[in-house]
Amino acid sequence: MGIASDRYNNRMRKMLLIIILATVVNVNAASIDSVTQGYQKIDNTQVPVNVLKNVSSRYSGYVLNKSYSSGNGILKLVLSRSGKTVSAFYRTTGQFIKTKPNQA
Repeated sequence: MGIASDRYNNRMRKMLLIIILATVVNVNAASIDSVTQGYQKIDNTQVPVNVLKNVSSRYSGYVLNKSYSSGNGILKLVLSRSGKTVSAFYRTTGQFIKTKPNQA
C-alpha cells in the first residue's frame, strides 16, 4: 500500500506542476499582449544595436519596415520578406519575446 500511495502522490504532484506551468505561461503571454497594445512609432535608427543584431540572425533576409516602442522596454518591429510580414517583439536589451504573423 505504501508504494502505490507514493506512485499516486508522485502522479498528482506532476499533474499539479503541469497545471501551474501552463497557467504561468498563459499569464505571461497575456501580460505581454496587454503591454504591447499602446505603441508609439519610432525611427528605425532608434532601435538598439543589440536588438538589430538579434533580429538579423533570427530573421535573415527580412527587411525592417517599421519600429514601435511601448515605452516599457518592449519594441515591436514589423519585418517583411517575399510578401510575408511579421511583427517581432523584443525587449530593448535584445531579448526575443515572440513573433506574431501580420494579417493581410
